[in-house]
Amino acid sequence: MRIILLIIPAVSFLSASTPKDDGNSERIPHHTADAATVKLVYGGIMDSQALGIDVNIGINVEMDTSIGLRYEVKYDLGAKNHTAFYYKFSNPHQVIMYDFYTHKSRVIKESGPAKEPEISVVGKDVIKQYSCTHLNHQHSDGNATEDYWMSPAVPGFAQVAHVLNKIDPTLKQMIINQSIFNWGGLVELHMKAVEDGGQTTTFNLYLSSAQSGIRINLADFDPPSK
Repeated sequence: MRIILLIIPAVSFLSASTPKDDGNSERIPHHTADAATVKLVYGGIMDSQALGIDVNIGINVEMDTSIGLRYEVKYDLGAKNHTAFYYKFSNPHQVIMYDFYTHKSRVIKESGPAKEPEISVVGKDVIKQYSCTHLNHQHSDGNATEDYWMSPAVPGFAQVAHVLNKIDPTLKQMIINQSIFNWGGLVELHMKAVEDGGQTTTFNLYLSSAQSGIRINLADFDPPSK
């Protein structure tokens, strides 16, 4: 389960993150609606045999290709968790993680060379209205696997690719390698990890909403001041 909990934040992308405001950025109520803005909404379920529970997980991603991106993760694992990650092109080597319950933030810096996982193409599938390429990644220890369904037809995919090309791949939050986006935007993700003792944890994530060219509040790209 540790692997899956670590990777939940990185999935949102569509994943990524954002830095802290230096206090000098100009504040505008709303960005003009154009194709440089994207909002993605994902819903998922984590099933843990070790804990004997199912956990609903929600992920929201907002991007502006002139600013950076932000994503939120919500789930209840005994205690409610609501965290946002912030990444800005003006500070490309850090992410800010903000906890909405403790009102505390933490800066995450780069962590060394990124490792390229071995991604294999399984085939083609149609999920909802999307024609997808099915990818698979097997961990070298054999204890975890991920299956991705990627489609270039996901609204805002071109903007997502543009954003990801600017993100420092060595950031600790970028646990999912960005190479999966060579096949499109994320439509569906299935993960499975085997814990010590043989108990399994699964995590399935689904795209529920994708919009581009929408109005985004610029304040969303900075952690709350309180």
